[in-house]
Amino acid sequence: MWNPFKRIGHQRAKLQSVTVNVPYAGSATFVPEDSEVRAAWSLYIEISTRVPVQPIDPQYGSVREALNSIYALFGETRRILSQSGPSIAHGRNSLAPLAIGFLNEGLRPFLTKWHYELQLHESKYAAQKSRVEYEKEWPKLDEFKKELKELQHNLEQYQSELMKLCGAHCED
Repeated sequence: MWNPFKRIGHQRAKLQSVTVNVPYAGSATFVPEDSEVRAAWSLYIEISTRVPVQPIDPQYGSVREALNSIYALFGETRRILSQSGPSIAHGRNSLAPLAIGFLNEGLRPFLTKWHYELQLHESKYAAQKSRVEYEKEWPKLDEFKKELKELQHNLEQYQSELMKLCGAHCED
């Protein structure tokens, strides 16, 4: 697999120009600053360890937990961008606008729709069964899972583009 870093002793050479295509945000070609590489790695870790990149377990999985995890990803992304400072926002071809585009055009509409829809269903919950069992009766469950699968695909692509941006790669 292509690795944009060349080994020089124990040091890595600086990443050269890279082109990334972030779902919902578009593509950009640029030479990432060190701060962008660090932020991309942090974003990659956040996405890789979240429930939404994994299928919902049919027996024990919870739609509410998946939505909460996506919402937490939104907050963690804001935190990472904020802590990284303005050096990751040096124009359209930089990490911050791509990450913000992913949040605002991808995660935000999904969360807005499905938090509301699930909350309507949950408002009718009676304690005779578990919340997970009650979720399985949600009339919009199949539609949610279909849209979640599409979001998962886009999260996986975003994850891959972040890896490319920070010069990392994982062996299959």
